Amino acid sequence: MSSRIDRLLDAEKQAASAVEEAERKARGIRNSIPEQVSAVEDDYRAELENYEKKNLAKLQSELDELGRQLAEKLETEKTALNEKAGILEPRALELIRRAVEGESG
Repeated sequence: MSSRIDRLLDAEKQAASAVEEAERKARGIRNSIPEQVSAVEDDYRAELENYEKKNLAKLQSELDELGRQLAEKLETEKTALNEKAGILEPRALELIRRAVEGESG
């Protein structure tokens, strides 16, 4: 009977030890969760910042290209207007001269 009690006491000690070990591991897990969450948040922030920088760089590149195209278009239109002005200027001067001569004569 004494050996049976000894076995029961030994089993109880082992169970208590297993419970203590499980509680210790659970505390470790609970304590490490905030650290893991913080690490994940830091990684997320870094990835988001990297993504935003890439998007801003892409947008800036697209804006630069659109600005270049607009400047090119404006230069083409300016050249066309200058050519038209060159054609119209002599005619306008002739009309002004005739108008002045008409008023004088």
